[in-house]
Amino acid sequence: MRLGGRFFCVALAVGINLAACTRRSGNYLADGKIPITVEQVAVEPRDLVLSLPMALIPSDKAEIQFAADLKIGRVFVQVGDTVAANDPLFQLDIDDLTLKLAQMKAQRNEQEAAVEKNDYFFRNRERLYSEGKIDKSQYDGLESELNASQTTFERIKNDITLLENQLNQTSFSSPIAGLVTAKNITQGSVAPAKQVLVTVIKTDPIYAAFKVDAQSSGAIVKGSTVTVRLEDLPDENSEALITYVEPQIDPATQTFAVWASLPNPNGVLKAGMGGSIQLQTTQKVRTLLIPQEAVMEELGRQFVFTVRNGRAFRVRIFPHKTDAGVVEISDGLNETDGVVSKGKEQLRDGMPMAPWQ
Repeated sequence: MRLGGRFFCVALAVGINLAACTRRSGNYLADGKIPITVEQVAVEPRDLVLSLPMALIPSDKAEIQFAADLKIGRVFVQVGDTVAANDPLFQLDIDDLTLKLAQMKAQRNEQEAAVEKNDYFFRNRERLYSEGKIDKSQYDGLESELNASQTTFERIKNDITLLENQLNQTSFSSPIAGLVTAKNITQGSVAPAKQVLVTVIKTDPIYAAFKVDAQSSGAIVKGSTVTVRLEDLPDENSEALITYVEPQIDPATQTFAVWASLPNPNGVLKAGMGGSIQLQTTQKVRTLLIPQEAVMEELGRQFVFTVRNGRAFRVRIFPHKTDAGVVEISDGLNETDGVVSKGKEQLRDGMPMAPWQ
């Protein structure tokens, strides 16, 4: 695509007479002026392409923990092991469970006797007080003692039920196929209540998770595809299928979460890898285009020289993509700008310029 252009010449020093340029040798004029080509920024409607940061996350995750402290009998896996669904992870110590159950049943019997005694005293408190068998402080405390003993009795009964149920399941298997990423137990150790003992994550498929601005919600459709680019694998682009779109907006960020599924049969993709996704939409936006030859690069940043009010100014730009010698600009220029495509190497920021016919 060729953008229309016109020539300017630039004075190398302030104060030089900007007379009409009459002679050139290559890119220079014998009288010390530089010929340059300025091309107008072009504007073209194009499909909006969303480019958003993303991170890979597991497609499923299983964490195993217990409501009570339990002793571990055997452990069958290590961190880094790959497991199938229903593969064994660990086994509880059956002897320890049986001993604890017997101890709790003894506690239950003792507490049941305490409840019966406190209930008797509470129901007969008026007579016992009038006969002088209990004093005023004992009289006043009978109801709270009865309630406390009943609460303890119910707790012990619930704990016994949990242990009896636990004895029916002493071996634990992985509910999903995946990779063991955490193991906080060893054989013979006591697993604390409410602590994650084993974690298994599923990474095939693996999800690309990203946030989308509320204003772009119309461009996100479950079942559509996005292109995933990974920082750790820059030469590989993958297509991912959108499988989840969060049904509500986060009021703090005005964004919603989206997950796109990527096949990962060999486990090359790892949870935590970062990168970006690109999604082409049907929404049209006015896009600024400039010739690729106008772009200069320095320390990883891109610049162009623009012509404004008779002077050359170096402006940083943010290219979106390049195609067939034309650069699509996402930020840095205006529709009315012209950019220097030839002769830019000799320019300096702020140099005076004059038209050359």
